[in-house]
Amino acid sequence: MVSLNLLLADWSNTFEVLGRFFYMAVVFVVILVLAYYSTKLVAAAKFSKRGSHNVQIVESVHVGFQSSIQLVKAGSKYFLIGVSKERVTFLTQVDEDGLSFDDAADIKNNIPFEKYLNKLLPGKKDE
Repeated sequence: MVSLNLLLADWSNTFEVLGRFFYMAVVFVVILVLAYYSTKLVAAAKFSKRGSHNVQIVESVHVGFQSSIQLVKAGSKYFLIGVSKERVTFLTQVDEDGLSFDDAADIKNNIPFEKYLNKLLPGKKDE
């Protein structure tokens, strides 16, 4: 009878350890999922449009560690600015006649993806 009680106590201890292990695994997975979705939410909030339709970054070229040159459209005028970690520097105003735009600019202007897909697929015609 004593050995049966020891065996039952051993199984009870095993189930308790396994229960704690699975509980900790579930808590860990929940924390990972919450961290993933919270970083997605923060990233979406950081890069979401804040209602400005008059100012657009047309093009950006990185020229060094945490520094870039950006072509900005404000209203109907274009400006070239230098951006670094500490400051933004006005470089010059650019005439629109001196700029060239390719099809990548059309994508930013909300041209439907299907139009580009139809051009790439054989046998499909533009509608």
